[in-house]
Amino acid sequence: MFKLMTLGASAIFVIVVYTRLIRLLNIRKTAKILLLLLTMLFAVSIRGSLIISRAIAQDSPWHWLVWVAYGVVTFCALLFVIILIRDILWLGVLLISKVKNRLSRRGIPTPGDAPSSVEAHLRHQSRRNFLLATSSIAIGGIALVATPAAIYSAKACRKIRHVTITFDDLPHDLDGLRIAHLADIHVGNTITKNDIANIVRETNAQSPDLVAITGDIADGLPEIIGDDLSPMRDFQTKYGTYYVTGNHEHIWNAPGWCDVIAKLGIHVLNNESRIVQVGGSRLAVAGATDPRGVRDNMPSDPAAALAGIPEDAFRLMLVHQPMSVDISLEHGADLVLVGHTHGGQFWPVNFIVDAIHKYSRGLYRIGQQAVFVSCGTGYWGPPIRLGVPPEICILTLKRA
Repeated sequence: MFKLMTLGASAIFVIVVYTRLIRLLNIRKTAKILLLLLTMLFAVSIRGSLIISRAIAQDSPWHWLVWVAYGVVTFCALLFVIILIRDILWLGVLLISKVKNRLSRRGIPTPGDAPSSVEAHLRHQSRRNFLLATSSIAIGGIALVATPAAIYSAKACRKIRHVTITFDDLPHDLDGLRIAHLADIHVGNTITKNDIANIVRETNAQSPDLVAITGDIADGLPEIIGDDLSPMRDFQTKYGTYYVTGNHEHIWNAPGWCDVIAKLGIHVLNNESRIVQVGGSRLAVAGATDPRGVRDNMPSDPAAALAGIPEDAFRLMLVHQPMSVDISLEHGADLVLVGHTHGGQFWPVNFIVDAIHKYSRGLYRIGQQAVFVSCGTGYWGPPIRLGVPPEICILTLKRA
């Protein structure tokens, strides 16, 4: 299924780039054919980057080829999005022009009315072609310049995001509790052991009481890249580190990843909860496996995870996907931590993600309950982040 999706994405990319960019350029036919062939080569990188990254180990002297492949994918993604933005704006201009012409034919004066003529039409057509050709050249230039910026933002601009969440009935000893929320790290491909060490160091610098990891921790098989998570044994917390699976672990042997993570001293929550005593108050940390867990015989069951928790305990629930939120709230979760969406990862895809998901990024309040969706600590696929930086979220619980 995933192979078909990547092949479909490659085909759409070639069609859009040729029809909406290359074909509009005022250049020779041979040059257009060469650009089309280059576009097809770039399109192959969408699938090829995944194959190359699986074949070349991170410590190989040839690992730079992985970066080249994913850099091309980043460029392709930006090029595609910028073309769509240009065409949406162009469509708006055409619609305004059509409305203006229709009003003119009805005898309603509009600004800039002029007698129609063949010459005027030809001038208009020539101007239109010039603007499209010029904008096509500009699009290529913008995508080229934006590519290193997007890669730098993804790799080197991780943000520490502080959020205070208040509850009227928060147990007294949980007032001021600091939770470090990490999600969607996606170790593998271009996220390495060194990146994990940096994430751990930056998290520890915030002195969290507890670390919560809400899935998609890896992209690859645990027997091949499992050691890249080894720096996670160095998390420094008062009350432990907790983890639930994401959909990507269930692509890459989730039971194996759960074993690797448990050996690092991290509590793996597969539809279960742990009670943490904080002074005289109790904190229940619950977690459900990802809905994709059925493929590993690990079905998701938020209700089971929240069952049997003492009434006086504050219920912290970890899930990966927004689709698991409402059922968690229905079964009594006080605060649900979520990942999966990446916040859209880059502008303007973030607005599409907002439209698709009920809980897409940031804090949501539902009466006395709360939901927090991380924009992700790493990235998936190409190293691309623009306007939506990767983040380590430090959530502080406060009694209202």
